[in-house]
Amino acid sequence: MSEAKKDESDLSTLSCLELDKDRYPTEETLNAISKYKGSYKTLMNEIAFLFADYGRCEFRDIDSAWEVATGGWSGCEEVVGALRENTMFWVMCWRLSKRGGYFEFETKT
Repeated sequence: MSEAKKDESDLSTLSCLELDKDRYPTEETLNAISKYKGSYKTLMNEIAFLFADYGRCEFRDIDSAWEVATGGWSGCEEVVGALRENTMFWVMCWRLSKRGGYFEFETKT
């Protein structure tokens, strides 16, 4: 499968990303994140909205890093947990964790 086709099919697995009526990520959303195998920058772009209500997820061009803050909210913590379950993402992209729900991820791909 060509790289373009692979990224396209991987992106389609993220089409289910959504929050439930209480603004928590759905099980389908968490499963899609934990199983995603495409571009990690694409993954972070697609999930950033999940942090909008109570946390934040912002890209820094200067060092290709994503700053993620959960705000202590369990919904954001669940999203970070799904990222952690995605072993390749975590091994390749995790850069820093700080007390209080702050994380940095480096996504060059």
